[in-house]
Amino acid sequence: IHDEIDVPTRINLPSGAMYQIVGTINHYGPSANSGHYTTAIYNNKKNKFYLCNDETITEIGTLDVDDLPRKVYLIIYQRQ
Repeated sequence: IHDEIDVPTRINLPSGAMYQIVGTINHYGPSANSGHYTTAIYNNKKNKFYLCNDETITEIGTLDVDDLPRKVYLIIYQRQ
């Protein structure tokens, strides 16, 4: 299924709890059984995201929120 969904970078629950994206697992390819997976992970000490792709790690600074619905396979939120 390749449906696009809204992916908020921050979630505020009615209880007052707030969650922020700290990582994503991304998929590129026609199905979950084929293609390529990458991950973007947040380093809170440097206040930046890094893209991990096989043998390379690249600083990306921030997530491209407009691109998230097309490539994100799993979203990791952390309570703030």
